[in-house]
Order: sequence, then C-alpha cells, then structure tokens
Amino acid sequence: MSRSGISTRIVAGAGVVAWALIILLPIVGLAWSALQPVDDELTNRPLTLLGPSAGLAATIAIAAIVLGYLPGRILGASRRWTGGILLMLLTPLLLPRYVLFYAWGLLLSPTTAAGSYLSANPGLARLTATLTSVSVMVLWYWPLAALLI
Repeated sequence: MSRSGISTRIVAGAGVVAWALIILLPIVGLAWSALQPVDDELTNRPLTLLGPSAGLAATIAIAAIVLGYLPGRILGASRRWTGGILLMLLTPLLLPRYVLFYAWGLLLSPTTAAGSYLSANPGLARLTATLTSVSVMVLWYWPLAALLI
C-alpha cells in the first residue's frame, strides 16, 4: 500500500473515531436514559421535549437540503457561474444567526402592530415564534447543505 493510502486511512479512521465520540456517544446515552424507568415527573419533562425537538431538527435539515440542492448541483456541475454561486452561498454564512433572530424579534415585538396582535393571541404567538425560529435556522443552514452537495 502506498504512503498516501496509509495516511488517508489514518485520517479517515480519526474522523470516524471523532464522530463516534462527539455525535454517536451522546445519542446512545440519551437513548439509554430514555429507556430507563423513572418516577419523578421533573425528570420525565426533558424526555417529553425530545420528540418535538427531533422533529424540528429534522424539518430544518430537510428544508435546508431542499433549498440547497439546486445551488449545490449548479456549483458542482457548472464552471461558468462558480464564482457568483459561491459568493451567494458564503454571504449568508457571514451574517450571524443571532442577527437574523434579532431582526425578527424587532419586527414581532409588542410595540409593532404585528407584535401587539400576537401578544393578544398566545397560541398564535407560540406558533409564530416556532415558525420564525425554524425559518431563521433554515435560511442560515441552506448554504452549508449546498456546499456539501
């Protein structure tokens, strides 16, 4: 085996080990703790949030992949528009997520017409906050999905 083949396998193995320690181990630990019977209602509370949290994370991931698929395919296949598409993909990553959350927070604050209407309807306010959060996360992550595609 060549020297570069051995170094490639070492780097790949280190990557798999790092992934297992950083991603897989906490997931296995969470699943293990979810399977353990507990009587305390306070201890069960985080487990009731696991399903909706996983659902929101899956929604964000799927929407980011759907939005990033076409630009990613164009970036990978076209040599003509590579610079423009790459600039389009990197620009949202330069804007921190909290700036997007802050902008939406200003728009939906109780001092605005939309915010005062939402403050009178708590259920609608929760739905709007969830949709806003998911939208901001999708708008921030779609360039990453496009770059990976």
